[in-house]
This record gives sequence, structure tokens and C-alpha cells, in this order.
Amino acid sequence: WTVETTGEISGGPTIVADRNPPLVLVGSQDATLRCLRLADGQTIWTHEIADQIRCSPTVGTSPDGDRVFLAGCDGRLHIIAVDSGETVGEVPLGGPTGTTPAVAGQRVFFGTEGGRFFAINFVTKKVAWDHQPAANGLAYRSSAAVAGGLVVVGSRGRVVEAFTADDGSRRWRRPLRGRVDASPVVLSAVAESTGSDDPIEAVLVPDTAGRISLLRLSDGEPCWEFDAGGSFAGSAAVVADRL
Repeated sequence: WTVETTGEISGGPTIVADRNPPLVLVGSQDATLRCLRLADGQTIWTHEIADQIRCSPTVGTSPDGDRVFLAGCDGRLHIIAVDSGETVGEVPLGGPTGTTPAVAGQRVFFGTEGGRFFAINFVTKKVAWDHQPAANGLAYRSSAAVAGGLVVVGSRGRVVEAFTADDGSRRWRRPLRGRVDASPVVLSAVAESTGSDDPIEAVLVPDTAGRISLLRLSDGEPCWEFDAGGSFAGSAAVVADRL
């Protein structure tokens, strides 16, 4: 099946497999989020916001049911009921964003075009903490990765940072050669090159200078780096110990 929108689709679709019938969510630059039946593309509901949707929708569970999260170019986080498409709440962000929210527990994490990074409790609809880097105005265009109690995010300021998920304190910061437009990917069991037999958690960060950096999740120290020769705009996929 095919569904045509009136605006460019620049975010990925999200499948909600635990529904009967299973659903697929997709937003587009016509400012509309569409909920479609996965089997045949039939529209279940639509939800319009005031400006473009460039992010992928993400889904999390609240005490009152499953929620869809959209970080919109209209400068708001939209919290939407999965089953009905109705607005549950909105949180103003002070500027547009096209990054996909990362969900962990009852919080969503994402950055804006103005260089501000948010952790928002989607149950209380309040900002839990936020971070404004010293180099103001350098946009976040990659999505965050959440693992091990840390939130890892790269910015167009040529830096990747890890914050403690609970309070937003910075755990580490590492400069890179290029901007980070691709989302970091956390790997749960990586063998270190130091001779240790104990696997570690690490985060894979591609940048626009064509370098892939594998950093230890705990402290940001590099495990290895690889120069591929071309700018990275998409995230990596890792399967069977291969990148």
C-alpha cells in the first residue's frame, strides 16, 4: 500500500505493534501526524500541529495509557494519546526542533535548534532539567541515546556529551572533528582493546568529518576511531558484531 502526504516526509515511521490492529505513525512537513493501519495503510486518525514535523514520533507509557511524543518545528513538545490522536498535553520549548525524542521511564530527552537540551517528565508535563551549552546557538539535530543512567547526545558544536538522566549533571564531554547530525548508538557488550576480558558499554558516534568514534559510555574515552572519508548524516546499525 501507499499513502501520499502533501509535505515531505523527513522522519522515520514508528510501528506500534502491540495494538489490534497494529499501527504505524508517521509525520510530515505538512504539519500532520498520521496514524495508519499497518496492514493496509488505512487512516485511523490524524493530528495537526502549527508547523512542520521533521522528527520521528516516539511512544512511551504513562499511568493513563500509551502516549506519542512529537518535538515540533512549532517549538512545542506534543503529547498525544496513541489510540485516539487527541492532545494530552503540550510543553513549550522556546524554539523549534526536528530531533526525535528519546524515551526512558517517564521522561523524554531531546535538543532544539537553539542549542538547548531538555529532559521533560511527560506525566507531569514539566521540564525536569535542561542544559544550555556555553557555545550558544549550535543546534542539536541528532537524537539522544539513553543507557546506563546516562543520556548521550551530540550537537552541531562538534561535541558529544553525556548527562546523568536523573538530574542533568554532565558526566563527560568530548570534542569531535565534525558536527554530529547522526544519532549516537549505544552498544551493550564491547570487548576493549586493553586486554581486559570484561565487556563494556560503549557509544558509537559518527560525525560530518567522516569519522566514527567508539567511546566508553562511562567516561567518554575512545575505544577506537575510524576515518571513512565522507560525511555521516545517518546513524549506524550494528548486527552480529558488524557495523
